[in-house]
Amino acid sequence: DQVRAATGRELVMDGNISPSFWPVLGVRTGAVRLSNADWAEAPDMVSASAAEIGVELMPLFSGEVKVTALRLIDPVVALEIGADGRPNWQFGDHGGAGQSGGDSDELPKIALPEAVIENGSISFHDARTGQRIELAALDLTDAEIDVVVLSHLHFDHAGGLLAAFEEGRPPTLLFPNARFVVGRAALERARAPHP
Repeated sequence: DQVRAATGRELVMDGNISPSFWPVLGVRTGAVRLSNADWAEAPDMVSASAAEIGVELMPLFSGEVKVTALRLIDPVVALEIGADGRPNWQFGDHGGAGQSGGDSDELPKIALPEAVIENGSISFHDARTGQRIELAALDLTDAEIDVVVLSHLHFDHAGGLLAAFEEGRPPTLLFPNARFVVGRAALERARAPHP
């Protein structure tokens, strides 16, 4: 319900969900999928045969979940732009399958010091132009990604670009070998958010 409230999408975890204690505290899931925008071609925006999610122990005692690692096994990611220009990676009113009930650009902030994709595939379809691109058999870590495309920026942050905070350690940029790309309108809005 929290995922649906934040994104307008349905998150479904099939199969066993089991805790892991070593080498990382977290959970292992069976098949997992995040539904797509209601206008999109593919039924799911993201699906995977399994996921492993690592969390920090101490923040759990205060009710905070700090994700430290994410591993997706056999993920299939379907990125789409609708005929009206809406991208399916914007949630809620802008691109989602429903209403988020709030500011749809404000999803919970997640920082990952480790993100791994094993045997993944990514497809991109632009309904405006008919362009289709498909990548398969991907095995990636954040250090191997050389281009990051930002759909939007905020004047005070660009979420998901820093590793999780660690006491006594300076902020660390994820995707250390990447070039970051953002549209001119999003950059100008971040520079002058209150005209």
